[in-house]
Amino acid sequence: MVKDNSDTDLDLYYTVIPRKVMEERFPESKRSYTLLKDAELCGGDLNMIRSSTVHANVDLWDSIIAARKNVFKQAALLGYGNLLLLLSRQLTLAGAVKRVTKKMDITGKAVVSPYAELGMDVDKPHQLEIVRTELASTQPA
Repeated sequence: MVKDNSDTDLDLYYTVIPRKVMEERFPESKRSYTLLKDAELCGGDLNMIRSSTVHANVDLWDSIIAARKNVFKQAALLGYGNLLLLLSRQLTLAGAVKRVTKKMDITGKAVVSPYAELGMDVDKPHQLEIVRTELASTQPA
């Protein structure tokens, strides 16, 4: 069992869920998706990052987290070339990982998850209701 990511090879593991997976499981979730050349994805809520990676550039990480609801702002923070590629849908998932890790001088990968639950937010009332209904349906009678 890995207790932290000090036993892993990479600095960052970022979970993404394909639109098809998310919408088949939670069609009413109204998630926003990043449109790439080769995929439509939403961010997952289970990610792992080496703490020393954050401490090495706190200001950049604070900016990225502050822009977490706007992929275009995040792309611009990491270079206008990234933003241009994203806007023109010329950025692939592998290309995004390569560009982001190079710009941030870290190692990392996107983890494409087949589990929509990893991307089910509860920060909006309708999403919280979806999760409550889901949890109630799994309780024994």
